[in-house]
Amino acid sequence: MRSLRARDVPALVALRSRAFRHSERGSPEASAAFFRAVFLDNPWRDANLPSLVYENDGGEVCGFLGIVPRLLTLRGQTLRVAVATQLMVDPAERGLVGRRIARAYIDGPQDLCLSDTANDAARRLWQVVGGHVSPMLSTSWVRRLRPFRHAALRLGATHRARLLRSCRSIQD
Repeated sequence: MRSLRARDVPALVALRSRAFRHSERGSPEASAAFFRAVFLDNPWRDANLPSLVYENDGGEVCGFLGIVPRLLTLRGQTLRVAVATQLMVDPAERGLVGRRIARAYIDGPQDLCLSDTANDAARRLWQVVGGHVSPMLSTSWVRRLRPFRHAALRLGATHRARLLRSCRSIQD
């Protein structure tokens, strides 16, 4: 486990494409710009709260946890907060990698650990390493303006084409 370095960005872009089917960023260049802006050029960056990179025995990046440091004032006392995001593990390296990254994060020097939106697997991982889920704060509401299009995008290409054809026939 080590801190993120600028030269890791191309490996993170490749890891993201292996770990997730969908991406909010349309191109590898946009993903690289995101990683640089959020984790390396962030004005709140703190060398004591770095993003974490996990390498396999061959020295290849196979895990990552982005950390965005923030300061919080509570009853006049300043607290260091580490917000975890972009937890990724190479599907070929599953096992203890995610747990080791999460444990290193929780054991860090911050006063408070938070995580952004997480899927069920990530929530279970956080709970295994001692995190707690706040159900009320974990609820997200979304109203889809085009629910059929949203469903089609979430499906694979074969199902998507079939759904879109059926939606067009309903509209005609």
